[in-house]
Amino acid sequence: FRIFLPLRDVTEQTVGTLELFGTSPEAQAIAEAAIRERWLLGIFASFLYATVVTALSVWISRPLRAITEALKTQTAAPLQDLAQQSDEFGQIAVILQQFVSQKEQLEQEIAQRKAAMDALTASEQRLKGILATVQSGIFMVDADTHLIVEANPAVLTMVGGERDDIVGHPCFDCVCPTERGRCPVTDLGKAVDNAERVLVRRDGSQVPVLKSVKRVEIGGKDYLIESVTDITPLKKAQEELAESQRRYLEFFTLNPVPCWVYDLDTLRFVDVNEAALRHYGYTRDEFLKLTLPDIRPGEDAATLRQMLRQETGIRHRQAVRYRTKDGRDLDVDTTSIPIVVDGRPCRLVVAYDVTERVAAEARAEAFRRELERSNRELQDFASVASHDLQEPLRKINAFGNRLEQKYGHTLPPEAKDYLDRMLNAVKRMQTLIEDLLTYSRVTTRAKPFEPVDLNTVLKEVLGDLEARIAVSGGTVEAGRLPTIEADPTQMRQLFQNLIGNALK
Repeated sequence: FRIFLPLRDVTEQTVGTLELFGTSPEAQAIAEAAIRERWLLGIFASFLYATVVTALSVWISRPLRAITEALKTQTAAPLQDLAQQSDEFGQIAVILQQFVSQKEQLEQEIAQRKAAMDALTASEQRLKGILATVQSGIFMVDADTHLIVEANPAVLTMVGGERDDIVGHPCFDCVCPTERGRCPVTDLGKAVDNAERVLVRRDGSQVPVLKSVKRVEIGGKDYLIESVTDITPLKKAQEELAESQRRYLEFFTLNPVPCWVYDLDTLRFVDVNEAALRHYGYTRDEFLKLTLPDIRPGEDAATLRQMLRQETGIRHRQAVRYRTKDGRDLDVDTTSIPIVVDGRPCRLVVAYDVTERVAAEARAEAFRRELERSNRELQDFASVASHDLQEPLRKINAFGNRLEQKYGHTLPPEAKDYLDRMLNAVKRMQTLIEDLLTYSRVTTRAKPFEPVDLNTVLKEVLGDLEARIAVSGGTVEAGRLPTIEADPTQMRQLFQNLIGNALK
């Protein structure tokens, strides 16, 4: 048999191995003795280990429980007493306290960062919502490469393309193509704020825009935040305004009728055309120093101002009295329109000189009054003629007829001629008086119009003139006549005169 025994020094360090080999009883006895010695040493070592472990467990159980509780609860409170010790457990407790404190700070920092990230995410969502709904086009440009890195939907709509058609492409391809290579912000150091530029659509057409640029730093890198607003409606409105101003200038400046503009608050003239200057005899400087009451004789400024302020919309006035520089008063019809000049309420006035028309109307009124007087005199004369003149004529005619009937055959030819002339003159005089009375009745006895069947009137007139028609040998032909609104008596006189004159 062989037995290998380790050789140790006083420090229990192994320094070699003793090999026993043999088959003799002595060797066997030595081996058995060595085995018993090793067994006894093992038992002693086990006992010693158990004793030491028991002692150590009793010694470290309290610190271990405190440490375990601190680790379980993740708080430093269980370590407060243990940290007061100066041994290794006290040092461990201090280290654990620092660890727990750092852990709490780390958790607070993590919570704060999470809250900040949540707020940032919410803010980002709100920003995306705003960018998605804002009407202006907004895009982000790399300040170094001038490549578009982001664009909102409004830009895509304005350009008429997809996101890939814009993002990753130079900004000069879609906005400010004339500034390629000399960016006002990055190359020239200028500010761009509501500057008028053009945006190029995918189809090559150009859209007028107002552009603003803001340089920002994000993550240590410079970007340009550019916003563009489509001003096509504004440009159209400006063109319409320019056209309106052109028409206004043509209407106002070139109008042959006097025109002026006055301030409603001060009543001072703010503009006047050449026709007004010529018509009223002022120079432009003289006229623009005047107020409206200066050319409205007899008008109180306060009363006039109050009256004009109450006017709304387009106003028409007739026969307003205006005065020229040389003191002549003119009758003027005016049309005034409310306008705004430099933010102040004003009125544009077109003044038509109707002085001659007013004078003509005055003359016509005087003639009308004279005509009424003449008609009254005619009526008086007709009354006199009907009563005073016809009676002597009837007597002359009656006695003349008797003289002719009784003595006509005995009268000499010359006397017979005188008698015939006298009777003819009486008839003519009666005809004149009847015509005068008829005219008087037409002008003074007209009745309200009513429906008149002209066929019935004509039939009655033809019945009255039947004898004259037979004597003259004439014929009267008439078609179907209408029914009209008229005076029946006057229509009867009209037909009787027309047919009677035709039969003569």
